[in-house]
Formats: sequence, C-alpha cells, structure tokens
Amino acid sequence: MFDQDYTKANKCSEAILALPSSKLLKIQLVFHTFFTGLIAFEMHRDGAGEEQLAKGKDVLDKMKIWSKCSTPNFDNKLLLLEAECHASMCHIKAAKVAFEASGRSARDHGLIHEQGLACELYGKFLTSIVEADEALRWLKCAHTCYMQWGAVAKAERMWTEHNLGLLQAAGKYRLLNKHGREW
Repeated sequence: MFDQDYTKANKCSEAILALPSSKLLKIQLVFHTFFTGLIAFEMHRDGAGEEQLAKGKDVLDKMKIWSKCSTPNFDNKLLLLEAECHASMCHIKAAKVAFEASGRSARDHGLIHEQGLACELYGKFLTSIVEADEALRWLKCAHTCYMQWGAVAKAERMWTEHNLGLLQAAGKYRLLNKHGREW
C-alpha cells in the first residue's frame, strides 16, 4: 500500500481533497476516506503524532455512519479501521478480533481484494508484535487473495517484500524485517 511511504500518501490525499470535485460523495471519495484512515493510523504508529490518531478516528466515525447505509460494502472497511485504531492504541486483543472479523466480512461479501488487504495488514500487525508464525499464515492468505483477484504484481511484491518463499528453516517459519534481518 503506497509502497509504505505514508508521508507521501498523506500529501497526495490532502491534494485530492482540495479539489472542488471531491466535495461530492462518490464511491471514489469513500475509498479515499477509507485509505486516509488507514494511512493516518499507520503514520501514528510510525511516530507522526496524536493528530494522525485523531484523523484516523474521524475517518472511523464517518465509516460508522456510512456502514449503516450498506453493510455489505462498508462492514469490512469499518472493522479494518477499528482494528487499525485498536492497534494504534496498543489494544492487542481487540485489534486481533477486529482484523479477523474484517477479513471474514470481506470474504463473506465476496470482496476478495479487501479480504487480501485485511489479511495483509493483520500480518504486518502480527509481525510488529513478533508473532511470526501467525503473521506468516496471514501474509500467505493475503498473497492468495491477491492472486485470486488477479493482482499478480501486488502478490509478487508481497511475496518478495516478506520473503514468503524463503522463510522455512529447520521446520519452523521465520519472518524477516524489511532489511532482511530476523525479528
């Protein structure tokens, strides 16, 4: 997602919102708002400050309203934003429950790409709290979802970034960080 350059993604987001046409509620604005929330929570966890947490919570509040209009389209997004919010506030158990519920909701509504996103973000979260075996399982699930959806380039980039093909050593899985070092 944005090649993990969240500062650049945030600047792009602000530029898009400044355009006059973005004031109307369109499906593009829904997705833009959703990704703005994900970016804000990620930036908060990366140390960008409490204003990013507040921005993410604002998006979460909007998604709660929108999800009442169309549960099949918004439920998994709402749950994923809740998971990211819990993760940002170090509520580990609540984050795990919400990540899994988001993936399940996306799957149940036939949104394989959003199931892949939920699995990917859950895998990254599990990596951050050093639950390597479980993280690997969710990252591989994300890879499978992206392949089934037809996003081959995304799936291949994930495979490479997370060394999903090279992680078996002595019968146990290992996770490597982005610098190729073990956790």
